[in-house]
Amino acid sequence: MDSDDEDGGGGGMVGGADGGEGDEGGATAAWQLPKATALDVRRHDERTLYGAIPGAVHVPADELASALALEPREFVRRYRCERPPRDEPLVVHSRTAGRAFWAAQVAHDAGYGRLLVLRGGAYSWRADGVKPYASYQPWEPPPEPEAAPAEPHDAAAALEELLTLGLATRAGGGGGGGSAAA
Repeated sequence: MDSDDEDGGGGGMVGGADGGEGDEGGATAAWQLPKATALDVRRHDERTLYGAIPGAVHVPADELASALALEPREFVRRYRCERPPRDEPLVVHSRTAGRAFWAAQVAHDAGYGRLLVLRGGAYSWRADGVKPYASYQPWEPPPEPEAAPAEPHDAAAALEELLTLGLATRAGGGGGGGSAAA
């Protein structure tokens, strides 16, 4: 369970643990419900290195089956949050979605019926703003994400790089990748 298989898709969600793909619109609508819970099944080191979706419940995949069987008070003590309710939508994600499909089946077996998998995993969400944060130990609650400065945009340098690579020309036409005017 150390690595995810690429699912070949971009962002978005697919339906449940039964392996059937839900329609993208229905999955998105379920995610927008106020009671949906995001379940992050990545390892602690992956959350430290790549950040986390704010508000996601974190239970590593290798602990999920036993975690979902815990009494509510023990779950709170161990994971520092409420155990997700079985009757509300659960959006499972891992790094690229490979473990998330397996974890969704584990959750289904534990009595969860409204399951979605975030296609593309945390990588697809990261493009929408997941920020990394400082390291923390598995027994500590994760800190709030740190703000990352935006990279400055330098149009002139970008044009020069495209020209150097032969992907743009100064006077339109040719160059393989389109044209740009100086």
